Amino acid sequence: QAELDATLAGFLEPAGVNPDNHPRCRLTARYHWLREHLPLPELQPGSCPRFERWSNLPAAEGISLVFVSAFLDNPASLYGHLLIKFNTAAPHYGHSLLSPTLNFGAVSGPEDSAVEFAVRGIFGGYHGVFSDERFYSFNHVYGERELRDLWEYPIRFTPKQRERLARHAWELLQDVRFTYYFFLDNCAYRQAELLELAWTDATRINTPRALWAIP
Repeated sequence: QAELDATLAGFLEPAGVNPDNHPRCRLTARYHWLREHLPLPELQPGSCPRFERWSNLPAAEGISLVFVSAFLDNPASLYGHLLIKFNTAAPHYGHSLLSPTLNFGAVSGPEDSAVEFAVRGIFGGYHGVFSDERFYSFNHVYGERELRDLWEYPIRFTPKQRERLARHAWELLQDVRFTYYFFLDNCAYRQAELLELAWTDATRINTPRALWAIP
């Protein structure tokens, strides 16, 4: 209740000089969901320049799930990897390689040894975070440098579902941290959890009480 009260109070504050820092822009999914379920007062329509530039919702064409095949030289990619790609018809970013693409992974240090990486990865010693790049960056690393296959699967979402997913993805990029577990709270689990938010019914991808999740 205290969190909800603070959230609503933040939404009702004036936009200020930097609208991107306003709670309505940082928590855009929460704001639009609450507007649908609570009788909030009429607010002056505000803009969120960074989110609008990133999502480009008017030109959004679809969302794809990208499966990256396994890479034997890297035990962390033993089962492959998953990315979510936001396709657009924007004039400057319409090419597939320029599409914003969402990644989830563990934040490890470059000095971590292989043993330390394995132990901390398995037992929750790392934070897991969402990050985004243009697709060409992932295509270069996975497809050209590591010679891995990338399989793209378009997902049949309605425009409303695509918008809901984009708003949630934007919130996850605001330095949200998870405890990373290699066998369960990994890229497969978190990306599936994000995709589930597109639906408003009980549709689920992840298996409850599963011991592992793999792409």
